[in-house]
Parts: sequence; structure tokens; C-alpha cells
Amino acid sequence: MSPPSPLADAPELIRDHWISTIQVEPTVDCWTWNGTHGRLSSRDSSMPGPWSGDIVPYVRHWHDLISARKLGPSYLGERDPWAHLTEQIWLVWATQTTKTRSGLYAALGYLVDQHSSPKGLVLPRRKDYKRVLDNRVRPFFEETPRLHRHFPAGKRQQTVAITYEAWTLNPCTIYFMCGEVADDLRSFPICDLFLDEFDLLPANVEGQGDPIDLVLDSQKTWPRQKLTLGATTPTTLDGQGWRRLCSGSHERLFVRCPKCGADQELHPDQLVWPESATPDAVKAQDLARWACKHCKTQYDTKQKDKMVREAGQADRWVAGKWAVSADSPGGLWTPAGTFNAQKQIVREMPKATIRSGQMNSLYSQFVSLSAFVHNELVAKLKGTADSWTAHLNGWRCEPSLPVSAINVSTTGILENTSVNYGRGSCPKGGIKLVLTLDQQGNTKEKAWFPFVARAWGPRNESWLVDCGEVHGWEELEMLCDRQWTVGGDLKRADVVSMDCANGNLRVATQEWATREPDRRILLRGYQIMDVPHRRRQADSRGKRLLAGVVQYYFHSTGFKTDLGDIISRDKGPKLWHLPSDAPDYYLKSLTSEEKILEQKRLPNEGWREIYIWQPRAMYDETGRVTLRTDNHWWDCETMALVVADIYQWTNLPPPSTPAPADTHRKETDSWDSAVESY
Repeated sequence: MSPPSPLADAPELIRDHWISTIQVEPTVDCWTWNGTHGRLSSRDSSMPGPWSGDIVPYVRHWHDLISARKLGPSYLGERDPWAHLTEQIWLVWATQTTKTRSGLYAALGYLVDQHSSPKGLVLPRRKDYKRVLDNRVRPFFEETPRLHRHFPAGKRQQTVAITYEAWTLNPCTIYFMCGEVADDLRSFPICDLFLDEFDLLPANVEGQGDPIDLVLDSQKTWPRQKLTLGATTPTTLDGQGWRRLCSGSHERLFVRCPKCGADQELHPDQLVWPESATPDAVKAQDLARWACKHCKTQYDTKQKDKMVREAGQADRWVAGKWAVSADSPGGLWTPAGTFNAQKQIVREMPKATIRSGQMNSLYSQFVSLSAFVHNELVAKLKGTADSWTAHLNGWRCEPSLPVSAINVSTTGILENTSVNYGRGSCPKGGIKLVLTLDQQGNTKEKAWFPFVARAWGPRNESWLVDCGEVHGWEELEMLCDRQWTVGGDLKRADVVSMDCANGNLRVATQEWATREPDRRILLRGYQIMDVPHRRRQADSRGKRLLAGVVQYYFHSTGFKTDLGDIISRDKGPKLWHLPSDAPDYYLKSLTSEEKILEQKRLPNEGWREIYIWQPRAMYDETGRVTLRTDNHWWDCETMALVVADIYQWTNLPPPSTPAPADTHRKETDSWDSAVESY
């Protein structure tokens, strides 16, 4: 029998050869890829060598979201059923949490190696390009063999392909874009987008809009594959960082107390240390501990690190909502989920395309509890706003809120005023009654008028009699003739005042005032005046004023400050009264404005930093800053103070003493030229 021919198995050999040649390496997830191939460079890391997930266990959750987006819904399955829909991820983390290397660059390297589509890296400023690319991005690629193989072969080819504008790699191109240049942000088609320290981006770039919105438009041609990842430390409340954080799921990592098993944030307010210890002593002797808010058990830094590692491995990132309110002027985060009998969180998984997370420095394995306390105490001892802001943003990872002269809440207002009577009347003691109206609506047909009726008595004592709103001029006339019970007697308002700042209703307002010139007056506030108020003459400055109209300009900042002091004082006699059934809309209106410092140009003084009142800034559920517009009754109460000062009701004699015949203050000359400039 002849031996088999050497070519008998040729088809099988050829098939096996081609299979081994064209076999595609199986796709891995982001966490596994970094654990296998990731490297830390000695040029930008204190721990050079292989990347270790044990140092940053909290980042695995975000790696899993990136993987789910690229690998599909089956990757996480029921653990996070909507993770594959994630289009944007915003990480607002404190310093020393490796958000850039283990968050941003880890995802960039994984996607460059595993998913060949155009990438984009946005840097906030032009001066960041050379520093970031040469000292961070390039070392990461060059010292990671898995990434370095994508560089063109040969020094000459690399010089052409690797520039400060773009890297042309074998599987894809990485574009580098400047957040200060609108054309950079819209010039390239991008599938995967990365933003480093995006909180430093301007709110508007070259007059063309939000830079993040501009660059997100470049992803339109990848509707099912696109992914955006941003990492930053926060600055101000209205900065890009905190706004984008609030626009997403706003997740925070919950640690579990080893003793009682309760889930909670690793919050800085739960740090404890000996009160008599100096900052240096706390750090040198490691005196700080973190206390569980439920069982009060205290833990040291090693135990804290162990809880963080366990929380990261168990993936206890909890979504929630953050908002500023009158009752929580510093902001309040509320988790989305319920707590069981063991005080362990039952999470509600976010059904969102925008995922975001916030984390303070206590979660970092590089920051001890005592180091955190030391930095916080030093920031407070310095006593400057800048030192505390740096700690608040960089360590606590919280935004800087506008500095408000007073922070009032509806509860605080009721605690600082007497509420011993019912709405619609005032107790015995009221002598004078003023009705103040805040004009609203831009046409005569749509005009409506919030109002406040306030009675005044001796010793500058006053009572809110009524408040509400009327619609249309006929209802307004009926309100002006209405009688309230003041001191046991029915009484019409002695003075009816109306805000006349709305130029669209100037003629209609003046005609209303001429119907009862001895009783109706017009008021207009200015932020800056050299006197509390000044009466406007009919021929003043050549401006048309109908005969018989009484109009005053008043210093709104001064009178609003007086009102703020009244409703926020918690000591002394209570001379400013509210009824026990004061409506909620009225009480909330008294918290609608805040006093802040602002640069203003003063007559003959130049630019100065002065206090002004403006609507309080609020965050809605999408993270957008909105200004409160429910300040109508706050304005009415301010005008009530103005009327009382004009007619000297602040010094009314007791009811048994006849009131002086002329209660008007002496009228001054035409209003000062400084008023008109503001």
C-alpha cells in the first residue's frame, strides 16, 4: 500500500492557517483592559508600573458604564438594565481621586485600542495643550505597549502623524480641541469625546453658545455608538461642572458601616477630632476619625479605606437629586431609593442617557482623615474666602455658592415674627394703613397686581393685614376702595402706592394715580441713591408727568436691607407681625432675593464693590440655573417701608394723642442726576 500523499491534507492546513491569521481578538471590557494593559508613567504618577484597580475601586462602576455602551445591554444585564443607553458621563470629583488618569485616560486608551472610531479630547485653554499632551497623554501612550503599537512606525512618520492638533494612529484619529475656540469645537466628526477639567470652559465661547453643546453636535453621525466622558473639579454653582453634574443622575458612593450595617455617604461633616487639638497636632498624631451617623462608631483611615474598597467592589453608587432652596441654602442631595429595616439602600437604577457622579477627597486612598481635617482647619483659621473656597472645591468637592448677606427660610421668618392674629384684620394698636401694589403685565389689558395691606402703629410696630393679587383695572379699583378691620374699626387704606417701573404701562399708571392724587402715589426704586427717597417734580428733566401725580424715587437697596434685617432678626422686641395663616406664596416671596457684592460704577467715585439685591439663584432638575421670579410680595413689603418713611409713620404717637396735621416730609428739589444713571 502506497503512503498517503503529503498534499492530502492541504485544504485543512490552508484553512487552519487562514483561521489563525484572520482570527479577531475577542473584545474585552474597560476594567479588564486597564487591569491587563494599563500602565502608569513615572512622568506623571507616584506609583509607576502596572495600573491597579485596588487603588481606585470606585472607578469600576464608570468603567462598566463605558463597557455597556460599547458592548451592549447584555454586558451588565439586570445589574443596570439601562446602562447601554448612556451617552454622556460627567465625573465631578475632588483632587487626589485620580479622576483624570483612572477615569478619563483609562477610557481613552481602552476605546482607542478596542473601538476604532474618531476620538476628541477637549482642553479648556490653549496654554494647556503642550503641558497636558507632553506630560500626561503622550507618556501614557508611549509607556503602555498595547497603545504604543498604534503609533506609526519610524520617527519620521511619527513626526508627521503626531502633532498638537491631532494624532493619526493606526486604528483611529484623536483630535485635540481648544474650548476657547468655537471653530475647533465644531470642525471634526467625533464618536467618542473626552473633556478634561471642563468646569474651566466658558459659559459662552466667542458669542456662539455653550462650548460643550457645540462639541456635542459633532457626534450626530454616531447616534448609537457616541459616548462623552468629562472629568473635573467643581468651582462655582453656575460653572459647567456642577451644572452638568446636576443634569445627570448625580450618583454618590455609599459605604456600609461594619458595625450596624447602615449605608451612607462618606461625608466630611461626620469627621470628629479633639476640639482642643491644633491642626498640626491632628495631622501629626492622626487624631481624626470618621463616625457613622447611625451608631456613632468611629473609624480610622485604614478602616475607611477598607469600607471604600468594599463599596466600590459592591457597586453601591446611588443616584439622587441636588438643589438649593430657602430651607437648604447650602444645597441638599437626596438619594433616589429607599432604605430597608437595616438602613441599607435599595437603589432605583437611573433610566437616563446622562450619568454623573460626585465624590469628595475622603474616598481617595491617598488622603487620610487627619490630612483632610488639617486642611479644613487651616482653611478656616486663615479666615479668607479664597482659602475656604479652595478647600470647598478641591477637597469637599462642593460648589462655591453666592455670598448672601442673609439666608432666610419660611420657618425662620415665622420664628422671628409674632403670629397671634388672623389674616384680614390687625389687633388694636394699628393707626395707619397702606396698600402697596406691584404692577405686572406688559399691556393694559393683561395687567395684574400683587398687593400687601399693612397697618402701622406707635413704636414703628406694624401688622400684615392682607395680601394677594387682583387682575384687571376694575378689580384694582374695587381693592382700592376695600375696607379692612384695623384696631377694631373698618378702614380704607390711608395711602395706596404702586410700582411704576414698567414703561409699557406708564400712561395707564399715571391716569390711575390722578383719580385720587391725595391718596395714591407712585414709587420707583433705584439700586443706588444719595438719599432714601426723593419726590419727582412734574417738570423734572423734561419728562412728562401728568398733573396731580405724586411720584417718588427710593433707594431700593437700602430699604430691602432694612426689610431683610427685620425678617431675619432673632433678638429684640417683635414689632413686625404676620398673621398665623399667612399664605405660603407670601412667605416664600420673602426669601426670593439675596444680597450680594457686585462691581458698580458710582458717580464721582468710579468702580466700587457694593451690596445689591437680586433674585436668588436656584437649580432646577436639569441642572440649569434659574432666577426666582416670585418676589412680588417682597417688593410690596419693601414699598410699605418706603411709604412709612415718607409719611413718618415710623414715629406715630399713641392713639390718644392727636396726630400732626402735616405728616408729609419736606419735599426736596428735583431728583439728583446720580439717580438717572442707575
